[in-house]
Amino acid sequence: QDLPEEQRHLLLMVPKRNPNVEWEEEEETGLVTLIYPKNLSSFERALATVFRPVGELRRPLDAPGSSIWPMCAGKT
Repeated sequence: QDLPEEQRHLLLMVPKRNPNVEWEEEEETGLVTLIYPKNLSSFERALATVFRPVGELRRPLDAPGSSIWPMCAGKT
């Protein structure tokens, strides 16, 4: 493959969060919810003239994902 040497080895790869994705952590449960902008399709844009479109998507993570997400800072 044409990948650089460091990308060929999974253990050398460093996870990094998308800067366009915000996140919040539920204080009581520790569960994380990802918040990112909704890209409207042309059909959704047409409907937006009648209905109020959703400007952002919210995706809750499960317990394992919520544990891993804070560590994906591009450092380790």
